[in-house]
Amino acid sequence: MYTPLHGAARQHRWPGFLALRTPVRKTVKHIGDCLLKMNYFVVGTNDMDASVAFYDALFEHAGLTRLQPNDRMTYWLKDDFAFAAALPFDGEAATNGNGTMVGFSLGSAAEVTRLHEKAIGLGGTCEGEPAQRGPRFSAYVRDLDRNKLCFSD
Repeated sequence: MYTPLHGAARQHRWPGFLALRTPVRKTVKHIGDCLLKMNYFVVGTNDMDASVAFYDALFEHAGLTRLQPNDRMTYWLKDDFAFAAALPFDGEAATNGNGTMVGFSLGSAAEVTRLHEKAIGLGGTCEGEPAQRGPRFSAYVRDLDRNKLCFSD
């Protein structure tokens, strides 16, 4: 059930979402009767084979199912989680969005550190070493196509 936030944020856990742990400067207003949930996230790639190898290895302990319905798209799925890598539909080169980032909630600082090291070992680049940042322990990497990923506890 959705509960509106008033004043400082209250901590909530919804399946597939991070707990909100930072102060909210404005009151969040409930609009409508539905709970809006993220459906999926897609990152672009220019090399599907390399992207699949990267994310298969990165997600190896997550219990995800990989689904590749065609040569253009690969999904990693589980319950309320859907992530995909895709060759752009328009046939143009995939580019990373400036300011775009995918965040993964991993549940512990140890898992943040492990996955950060794993991503670097798979050819990703470091965008921020594992460290406490405000209320969250987090780390940042870019995948092989320079898409920015955040791992947090």
